[in-house]
Amino acid sequence: MRALGVNEWLFVAISAVMTTSVIGLTIHRLVSIVDDDDSKTPALTICILVLLNAVFCFYYSINGVLCEKKFEIYSLTVSLILLLIYLIFDYFIVKDDIQDENVQSVQLARLVAASALAPFLMVLGFVVMRRFGLLQYRIVGAFVSLQNMHRQTCIFTSVLKLDFQAACNVAVLALQNGAQLAWPQISVLAAVIGGSLLWTCMGNFAMRRESRPLMWAFLLFSPALPAYCAFQFTASVEVLTTEANSRHFLHYSQLVACIASILLRFTTLPAAILVYRNFAKGLRERAFVVGIDERTPLRNSDVHAYS
Repeated sequence: MRALGVNEWLFVAISAVMTTSVIGLTIHRLVSIVDDDDSKTPALTICILVLLNAVFCFYYSINGVLCEKKFEIYSLTVSLILLLIYLIFDYFIVKDDIQDENVQSVQLARLVAASALAPFLMVLGFVVMRRFGLLQYRIVGAFVSLQNMHRQTCIFTSVLKLDFQAACNVAVLALQNGAQLAWPQISVLAAVIGGSLLWTCMGNFAMRRESRPLMWAFLLFSPALPAYCAFQFTASVEVLTTEANSRHFLHYSQLVACIASILLRFTTLPAAILVYRNFAKGLRERAFVVGIDERTPLRNSDVHAYS
């Protein structure tokens, strides 16, 4: 990490204000849904989605700036757009089933806060990215080859996190009516999210340890989520073509989420292969561990720790 400038502090502050406001108001909304036992609307599903993506936005903004990860700022932009879409759904569509004016005020406050701050945060994020680069130089030095390899690992980890975020969205959207949870739904939700988290951690650990067997296992289990997305896609298409449902927007959202998740998974695999090809070329010693490994092509004098 490095000392933050004025723009970086402003970016972090705006992100913290926006995301904590949205998270706080969403938790308030969740409490009201549970208290009212509102099981006739998909309000709980939308609230979970808003809460989930707000947390990812907060993480991307903080980690992206502190660790100078340009691609996580791109992920933040995507997540902010997704968050705004869910807030618009919640206010203009789910609102029709809500009679409580206090709840409608909470929905409006979330939408106004996000709509006012998100565009400014996106623009400021691209301004902040222009100063990125010093931390990478401190980590891998002036070696162009190591800088390219380090950039590829940053792309891989960023896509991994975005892939996990997409998997979580697909799993939550599969609930459709969040307030009518049954044990089979909870089990599937836990399996999809837990499996995706395990797969993400596996890829990250394989990259850091440069473990070829673990990377092969990572690649072997990669088709699991696309298979689940294909199943959910087919189920949503069947509902849209056979049932008259006023909540079709959730099924359309599921279609988009499934397509996005599959595309992200097929983006992750080439990034993983690039990272795999960089194993045993000295990046691990520079970026992830202190010291020298006898298998690395770097000289002892080239490796040192950074504060």
